[in-house]
Amino acid sequence: MTRCGIYKIQSIIKPERIYIGSTVDFIDRRKGHLFNLRHNNHHSPKLQHHYSKYGERDLKFSLILSCDKDLLLVNEQFFIDAHSPWFNISHTAGSNKGLPLTEEHRRNKSNVTREWWKKRKECVS
Repeated sequence: MTRCGIYKIQSIIKPERIYIGSTVDFIDRRKGHLFNLRHNNHHSPKLQHHYSKYGERDLKFSLILSCDKDLLLVNEQFFIDAHSPWFNISHTAGSNKGLPLTEEHRRNKSNVTREWWKKRKECVS
């Protein structure tokens, strides 16, 4: 059963630092965040830096609202406006438009994707 809704990533050491997001599958989205953080490739530089400094055990993932898929962006925007999340790079729900990637970030994303495909091919063979 997938859990569709609004989620929060919160620091335990610094609880005022949060990330708000929306997803159609909370478990899958959590895995995606952790994969990118572990590979130093998260889209939020603040969250990546925090993870690198304090580690995975400091981050608490929680589903804060279950909702239908067609209400995700409206509800995400409500929580972004209400909490002004410190880790979010965009304060507009569902939008990364206009947020530039550094050359280093582009290389990291490319390398991670290349490694993922390489491992996937090994598993299929």
